[in-house]
Amino acid sequence: MNFTERFDPNQFIQLKTGDEIIDEFQANINSDSTTADEKEDFINVRPSMFGFGENSTDLLLSVDEAFDYCGGFGRHQTLLMIFMIFSMKSAGFFLNALSFLELQPVYECQNLHSDIWYRCQKKVFCSDSSVTKRIDWSEQESLDNFISQFHLECSDSFYIGLIGSFFLVGIVLGCLTLTRLGDILGRKPIFIVGMLLQITVCCTLVFIDNIWIAYLMVAIMGVALTGKQYVGYTYLIENMPKSKQVIVGSFEFICEGLVFLSVCGYFLWVNKNWIYLQIPTLVLSILGTVYMIFQPESPRFLVSKGRFDQARTCFNIIAKRNGKGENYADLIIFKEELEMNGLEQTAFEKDQDPLNTSITSQSSPEDKSLKQLFKRKDLRRNLLFSTVIWTSIVFNFFLVSFYLKYFPGSIFLNCIYFAIADIFAYLLSGLIIKYLNASKAIIVAQVISSIGALLYLILFTNQDIVPVVIILSRIGNSMSFNTVYVTNSRLFPTYFQTSTFGLLNFISHVLSIGGPLLAEAADPYPYAVFLTNAILALFSGFFIKELYHSKAGIVVAH
Repeated sequence: MNFTERFDPNQFIQLKTGDEIIDEFQANINSDSTTADEKEDFINVRPSMFGFGENSTDLLLSVDEAFDYCGGFGRHQTLLMIFMIFSMKSAGFFLNALSFLELQPVYECQNLHSDIWYRCQKKVFCSDSSVTKRIDWSEQESLDNFISQFHLECSDSFYIGLIGSFFLVGIVLGCLTLTRLGDILGRKPIFIVGMLLQITVCCTLVFIDNIWIAYLMVAIMGVALTGKQYVGYTYLIENMPKSKQVIVGSFEFICEGLVFLSVCGYFLWVNKNWIYLQIPTLVLSILGTVYMIFQPESPRFLVSKGRFDQARTCFNIIAKRNGKGENYADLIIFKEELEMNGLEQTAFEKDQDPLNTSITSQSSPEDKSLKQLFKRKDLRRNLLFSTVIWTSIVFNFFLVSFYLKYFPGSIFLNCIYFAIADIFAYLLSGLIIKYLNASKAIIVAQVISSIGALLYLILFTNQDIVPVVIILSRIGNSMSFNTVYVTNSRLFPTYFQTSTFGLLNFISHVLSIGGPLLAEAADPYPYAVFLTNAILALFSGFFIKELYHSKAGIVVAH
């Protein structure tokens, strides 16, 4: 900056317009050649620079306000929601069918001395290779699934349980890789990577008959899930106006329950062959992936990374699709830009005045390191007991999902009960969270879950009562699932949200790998473990404490 005298910011504003102001501001405030006094003038004049005068102050917007300014919940959001939910729910036709894919069919064996066929257990023909056997396709529970495709008729139940365990291993690996890359490279590319992995797996599983290749494919599906579901869900919510995020998020979960219902109905009324379920999986996956290629990155992600020009470009696309015209967002200056430059001002002032060091130390970046999660007593307590709660409910979720095929009664009816219970649980927990804090919401949910599990242990031989107690346990666990996702922001400061969410997902899925294996144990032992986990989560709920932000911006235990 070549000025012979001290810089006059007002003269600068009069001489520069539009993008020139932004470019010059960024260049000069960060320039080593800018003197302390000149930099201070830039900082003081910043609001008028970015406001372009009193008549244009509405262009100084937060990212939330920018969504409303560019059309709110318009055509862009509507189409994005439809195709994103297509993409994210596409795998549900496979994942919700896993309990059916592992279901042993009903067998018939041929009498050695006649042509008469009789119902037999697999141990009859597995222990004697001379016995001729066939699947009794007249039985409702005889499905053309993984058992026949991968020749698991005589395999130990351990190898069947490994299918679910490898899926969880994939989720763990994805939590370590794709979810982290979503915070570095962006939501969109990682979501597309997850979708491409899913499409590859679904196509491959149709044509193979080797169980070890199947294990690998299922593990890759778990990795894909973290990219297309966890990162994809974040992308979907970040592209919605703040006022619509809860509605869109709830609708996404309800659609999962509807897919679960459709899978149950498919095997019950449409076809016994699992392969045809890949048709909606692939069609929806391809539609969603192709649509996503032409979508912009999440503006909220770009703003959080300080990539404000790219965020304005994204908002231009959104505004145009919402009928606002060309280049509608060009004059938007994000409040986050001012805040980011304000941090630079604080750092500059701290360097200039050593007396400010003690004042600004509480807001320094060092206080936002992960070490603070373990140093601060309130955060350490919340992290510890949240880990117990997450692990308990995730373990129980996978345990029950894979144990479904062994419940007394019809697996198809039990499946329908599960799906209805999930939908009801998501709606009920959303209402409860509005009126109760996280601790009480978890306690209520786990009391319901524990009562259902206890009744199952007592009444599991009574097939008329089993559906009712299954619904109770499922409702309680699904309520807890929704609660921990929604209330994570109440237990940890904003700058720890992504870290705690990823950490809790990682630990809970690592410790839940044994869930599908335990589901192969004899009745009622799996539900005894379910009850134990529910009680652990219930008591842990007493020890988590919500935080609130004081007017001074300090996070305090509540």
